[in-house]
Amino acid sequence: MRHHGMAHAGVLLFSVAGLVGMALPRLTGDTPRPLLEAQLLVPTGLGPHAVALGDFDADGRLDVITANHTASTVSVLLNSGDGTFAARMDMPLGDRPTGVAVGDFNGDGHLDAVTSNFGGTVSLLLGRGDGTFASRTDLPVGGEPSAVEVGDFNGDGKLDVVAASAFNDAVSVLLNRGDGTFQPRKDVTTGTSPFAVAVGDFNHDGKLDLATANFVDTVSVLLGVGDGTFRPHADFATDNAPYSVVAADVDGDGHLDLVTANFLGRSVSVLRGTGTGAFPARSDFKVRGGPYFVAPGDFNGDGKLDLVTANFGEDTVSLLPGMGNGTFGEDTLLSTGAGPYAVAVGRLNGDLKPDVVTPDARAHGVSVLLGATTTTAMRAPRSTLDTLDPGCGSPTGLAGKCD
Repeated sequence: MRHHGMAHAGVLLFSVAGLVGMALPRLTGDTPRPLLEAQLLVPTGLGPHAVALGDFDADGRLDVITANHTASTVSVLLNSGDGTFAARMDMPLGDRPTGVAVGDFNGDGHLDAVTSNFGGTVSLLLGRGDGTFASRTDLPVGGEPSAVEVGDFNGDGKLDVVAASAFNDAVSVLLNRGDGTFQPRKDVTTGTSPFAVAVGDFNHDGKLDLATANFVDTVSVLLGVGDGTFRPHADFATDNAPYSVVAADVDGDGHLDLVTANFLGRSVSVLRGTGTGAFPARSDFKVRGGPYFVAPGDFNGDGKLDLVTANFGEDTVSLLPGMGNGTFGEDTLLSTGAGPYAVAVGRLNGDLKPDVVTPDARAHGVSVLLGATTTTAMRAPRSTLDTLDPGCGSPTGLAGKCD
């Protein structure tokens, strides 16, 4: 079966019988539950599907950029330093952006952005260093790309781009010339229907490798040769319908592991890395929702990586406390805006605690959940969104914000 998009009306009918027998370590007195403040809702363009963090105006604070699928725009939210944000700035993009990543692509010291677009392109946005971007440049990639990441795949010190295409069963690699332009893409075959891609050195050879989350219950690992090419993929099993993948050392052994968010499995799969590029051992951990996206962070300050997932259908994030050995405890649920599609983790308000941002596709905004150490996480949500205007999907009182 080929999957060229998330058919929400259909996939939500699947059962959760696959959760039976999942590993579920119990919290001990030494493992505090991770906590976040109740969310602040900040408006973006219509239908944000992806989010990234970066300092776009060189003030030392992490800002937010979203890829707005419905509006075919990006929204830039400049950080005020206290976890609140200035009014958004929107820029037009290629057809229906699906992913966003950031990096300095032309070596000028200013942070740039790149989006994957469902219409078969990636859009390059060169930053000016003041929070604004030059007009986009569109580059062709494999059909209907669903995600984009960056990394130096040929060892020349310049950030390259990789986009995942479920339509083509491949990733497209674009090597950077260093001036903000890129060589024509090279497609690399993966497993069937790759929806997401992660970057990391999985075999300790100093060369960046790739891992894709394939909707057919696998991840594909492609080991880098170091010249921008990759060895044939090796596939490893996950739980049902992984929609995203992240690389992180969740068991503290010095080797990168892989974690997938499994939408239909209602779980995360942890695939333990051996340091050789293989991931033979897998454990699944229950999530009380259908997770689209997963990211790591130490949310309870115990020095061990926890996980956060964005649960699209339930309008929640799940926080799973890490035990430090590659296992995770029962999730804590926190509310977001409607339809959280992805999640990003970073320090937004200067207090050294990791914060969480989700792009909420049905709320047309982002939820900002600041790190907490007390039960302040139980407070009612805060919002900069007024009553939604059904005529345009944007908050009333925000004149000119209908895309």
